[in-house]
Amino acid sequence: CRMGWYGLFEPVLYDSLDIERKGRVTAANIGWLEKERRLYLKRQNTKGKDQNGKAAIGKQRSNAVRALQSFVAFLRQRHGTIFAAWRKALDKDGSMSLTRKEIFKACTELAWAGDVAGLWHALDSEESGSCSLEDLSGAEGRALALFRKWAEDGYESVKGGFNALVRARRIKNNPKKELDKRNFVAACMSLNCSFQGDYVFELLDYENAGAISFKDLKFMEDWKPAEYLTAISSQEESEAFRKWLLQ
Repeated sequence: CRMGWYGLFEPVLYDSLDIERKGRVTAANIGWLEKERRLYLKRQNTKGKDQNGKAAIGKQRSNAVRALQSFVAFLRQRHGTIFAAWRKALDKDGSMSLTRKEIFKACTELAWAGDVAGLWHALDSEESGSCSLEDLSGAEGRALALFRKWAEDGYESVKGGFNALVRARRIKNNPKKELDKRNFVAACMSLNCSFQGDYVFELLDYENAGAISFKDLKFMEDWKPAEYLTAISSQEESEAFRKWLLQ
């Protein structure tokens, strides 16, 4: 105890060091200790670095989430919907995909003063080199993807689906084949559409023109939305997953 040892088990420690059973312990009996001490310190140092590395990764992810939340709030304040911001300020070439360069350029043009590097880390967490609408708003991406799937499955194309909606209303003197919100929603109801008509219209009418035509949907022709956006929810699978989480 006078030497700072408070671990007890002194007899066991002594017997372990006196391996030749001479009844005494000398410096020769603990020559190995310095080597083990260096290995122990090395392991501790490595462990500390691992912990610091994990902490740094956790902080990076946290900053990325905050940057994404801030950017989404900024876009909604400026444009109302994320899709409107996507079409007007982000995806100017209509490819429905953004690269890192496009995001950085857009943030500069929008004068967004947030963490752009953190934002990109959140948008491209899989490091694919690009991001999509659903990375900014899953709800808006799903709504538009469901409309596209309905049109493709029932009428072979987005244009075919929209023309079906126009025909359903039988509007006279409509050479541009436009639909306002009332007629769009009514047509969706008459054709038993599997998407929320009023919400889809509000998204597509990102210019606030009060009416939409096929030109507002043309971007969908080449869009390949992620499959999960149009997946049908299953109550049984949802309940099974909930039970699994509670195990």
